[in-house]
Amino acid sequence: MDMTVRDSLHAMSDAIKDQDVYRVAAQFLLTGDLLKNPIHFLSEGQKGLLCYARFVIQKPHLLILDEPTNHINFRHLPVIAESLSQYKGAMIMVSHDT
Repeated sequence: MDMTVRDSLHAMSDAIKDQDVYRVAAQFLLTGDLLKNPIHFLSEGQKGLLCYARFVIQKPHLLILDEPTNHINFRHLPVIAESLSQYKGAMIMVSHDT
């Protein structure tokens, strides 16, 4: 939790460049100022967005998501929906939202 947001994203891939980190972060509304802060500085919703940004960089083959929109601000839901719709792997999702 003491790692910066930027370093957390960089840790997902040895090959990722700084400009790609900033691009992916921006996709999830994580601004340049936020990237300089330790993770514990983020709100719960921002931590959730950071997790999604880390998934984009990791490119896993399978996502298992349990209540993926918990702690996510409603204005961020379109960002999450767009990211998940572009995901190329398999996905298992549990949600109580209708």
